Amino acid sequence: MPTYGKLDSFDESEDWTQYVERMEHYFNANEIDEEDQKRDIFLSVCGKNTYKLIRDLLAPAKPGTKSLADLTKLVKDHRDPVPSEIIQRFKFNSRTRHSDESVSRRDKE
Repeated sequence: MPTYGKLDSFDESEDWTQYVERMEHYFNANEIDEEDQKRDIFLSVCGKNTYKLIRDLLAPAKPGTKSLADLTKLVKDHRDPVPSEIIQRFKFNSRTRHSDESVSRRDKE
């Protein structure tokens, strides 16, 4: 039975990576080692919005059929998607020098 601390639901203003780290600390402090138990605790405390997001992203599969690592990666990939290489290349190649910028790098030193 967990006795140290409390695992709050995920707040949308919070960084997802920090939430997962806090959750791992909670599991370590309370000596929760079983992966199924970790997943079930996470799903029961993550909050209704996060749970709905997970269900929507996994449909038709159920969240209880996935591992905790899969669930946290799923939310991370949704909240912090990898930028498109094509778009980033376009932005880089479209860059123009502003009137207050020098061509020489020596101005920076």
